[in-house]
Amino acid sequence: MAETTNKSAEVEIIGAAAESSESEIARLTAENKELKARVETLTRDRDQYLKWWGESNSEKNRLLNVTKSLVAYSGLI
Repeated sequence: MAETTNKSAEVEIIGAAAESSESEIARLTAENKELKARVETLTRDRDQYLKWWGESNSEKNRLLNVTKSLVAYSGLI
C-alpha cells in the first residue's frame, strides 16, 4: 500500500512538473513574440530616424553651400 502511495505521489509530482513546464513554455513563447514585435518596431523607428537624419543633413549642407556662395558673392568675406 505504501509503495502504491509513493508511486501515486511520484506520478502527481511528475504531472505537476509537466504542467508547470508547459505553462512556462507558453509564457516564454508569448514573451518571445512580444519581444520580436518590439524589436521590429524599434528597427523600423531607427530606420526612419536614420533616413530623416540623412535627409536633414543633406538639406542643411545644401543650405550651407548656398549661404556660403551668397556671402562670398556679397563680398562680406
